[in-house]
Amino acid sequence: MTPPETRAYENLVKRLARAAMKGEPPMLGFIKLDVQIFCAIPQSWSMKKRGKALRGELMPTFCDVSNQLKALEDGMNGIVYIDNRFVNTISARRQYTDAEEKVSVTASVLEPC
Repeated sequence: MTPPETRAYENLVKRLARAAMKGEPPMLGFIKLDVQIFCAIPQSWSMKKRGKALRGELMPTFCDVSNQLKALEDGMNGIVYIDNRFVNTISARRQYTDAEEKVSVTASVLEPC
């Protein structure tokens, strides 16, 4: 059973995906996803540790990136692409940011099916 927090996140992804697609039909074919996850630096960290995080010397470890990807895939299912079984390639990166937390996803068709 999907936890309520995950369902809420998937629903947020669905709303944002619909807005991004601007009424266009879902993509057909084998899909490539490029995902960038920007995580906030904890407020309690020192300036030195914050600098290391922004330079990529420290990586986010507080959540499971594969779970995040699954929620993104499920949320975009039927909106960005016909079915997530056609997602063939995923490139994902998590990094710290001193700006607002966000996720950036670019979907493209690798090959028509």
